[in-house]
Amino acid sequence: KLRHFILCNPTLSQATLDKFQKSHDFGYGLQYLPSSSLGTSYSVGLIDDRDGYYQFGKGDRSAMIVSAEQAQLAKFANNPLLGAAFDSANIPVTWRPSELILNPVQYKNLYLGALGEFVGRVLLEHEFGVQLNPLSDPSLFELFDFEIGDQVMVDFKNWRGRHDPSAGHERDKVLSKLASVREKTGHEWRAMIINVNPGVNGKITINGGRAGSTGGSQGARILEVPGMLDKDGQVVLTAAQRKLIGGFLLE
Repeated sequence: KLRHFILCNPTLSQATLDKFQKSHDFGYGLQYLPSSSLGTSYSVGLIDDRDGYYQFGKGDRSAMIVSAEQAQLAKFANNPLLGAAFDSANIPVTWRPSELILNPVQYKNLYLGALGEFVGRVLLEHEFGVQLNPLSDPSLFELFDFEIGDQVMVDFKNWRGRHDPSAGHERDKVLSKLASVREKTGHEWRAMIINVNPGVNGKITINGGRAGSTGGSQGARILEVPGMLDKDGQVVLTAAQRKLIGGFLLE
């Protein structure tokens, strides 16, 4: 509910925030900024990304922009399926001026992540006819986003650039997460890591290797999809890629 609330309310009135906080104990963790001097977008200088320290008034190259445009909402909504899903879920594509606006930490850590999860779930369920369910064990919430049956864990990313978990520690992190899931559930799982950010494409990787155009994925534990959408928000998976992903889901 918290993540959906943020998606629906990147800007909002003080009265709306007060009402949500009073009806949800966890709502008091939300900290919006007064938008009188910010409007519907602003930039902050990055001081310490790990600890979430930002400074206003910094216009250098490390600045982060908080806005609907930077979140690429219009590109997502240009996809008819996603546009309809946004409307149905009351997620605004255009941020309207109001009293308050998301702070930079919650924009980066909550809003963009929740947006990636929403978009990814809509696309994957539609394109492959699968049902994505919330994690059945609450202790696993920080590890993955959804599960498919009792075999596949799914983690959606909203990366602006190419990212290669097949090289180095990123792959090890996913394997460590799978080990934690196995310990909790008592059986092996596979993982799908899917980037939904528009305009980021590349070859699908399986267990750190490159998947062949017609090769199967039997026995693979990690499948990464570097991108599903082109810069205009349209699905760009090839027939071979669809076959590969479908095979991974059906193992």
